[in-house]
This record gives sequence, structure tokens and C-alpha cells, in this order.
Amino acid sequence: EEVDLVLLLAGQPGFNGAAFDPKVLERVRALRQAWPSGKIGVDIGLHEVTLPKVAKAGASVFMVGSEIAQAADVSKKIQELEALI
Repeated sequence: EEVDLVLLLAGQPGFNGAAFDPKVLERVRALRQAWPSGKIGVDIGLHEVTLPKVAKAGASVFMVGSEIAQAADVSKKIQELEALI
């Protein structure tokens, strides 16, 4: 009841565009099983390939800062990423 969100880091923090570590997928699955209605977020390395995998594993909050920051059309990019989840 005291936790609003658990944020898992899927890579090395501090580097914009850091590589995604697929080990986070099992952590998301385990956390989703233990906390079915909780907000589970993932940050680092999310893009068109990794975002659907993280969503399928059970995450519900996605930190996609690099993808948005590098987009020529932010609104279009957000729509494209939302379609993947």
C-alpha cells in the first residue's frame, strides 16, 4: 500500500542510449506475478524492439526519454511507441 511504482533499470544508468539487458524481462515477470495490480516501470534501452518485450513481460510504465528526445516529430513518435504496447 505504500509503494506506488517499482522502477527497474534495464541497463547501465547514466548513459543516454545505454544497451538493454534482457535479464530485466524475468524480473518484470516475477514482480508482475507477485504484484498483479502494481505499477511496474522499466527504464534504459527501450525502443521499438525492446518496448513490446517489456510490455509483454508485464511492465505498465515505460521510460523512453532517448527515443522521444531524438524524434523529429515527438507526437508521431509517441503514437508509434504506444502502438507497440
